[in-house]
Amino acid sequence: MNAVMTPKPKVFPMGLLILVLLAVLVVPALKVATEAGVSAHAAVKHGTYATLAQKCKDNPDSTRFFNPVTQRTGLVCKVDGKWAVVIMDRWGKEVTSFVKEKMHEFPQVLKYMKNAGYGLMH
Repeated sequence: MNAVMTPKPKVFPMGLLILVLLAVLVVPALKVATEAGVSAHAAVKHGTYATLAQKCKDNPDSTRFFNPVTQRTGLVCKVDGKWAVVIMDRWGKEVTSFVKEKMHEFPQVLKYMKNAGYGLMH
């Protein structure tokens, strides 16, 4: 018996599709965010909230935290009615920034930071 071979339809490789999407959508957004001082991690994971949290860096009333294990500093402040957090490494380079949307009172944020290993700086 002679089998009739039908050509398989060409499938766009998923890996290539992902690379194209990264090049078109994510890379330009990362460039804008990192130029604004937002870490790449924060821009990808937290989006516009990462940019919003940047206001803590310039806010003299930001509450400062320190994690002795990681040697990281955390800044917490209220921005547009939401609690924002910026985490920086020991050299002052931002690691991440985000907004804690579900937290409405400072004691909630304080507990969150303490659970993450941070203590209040005096």
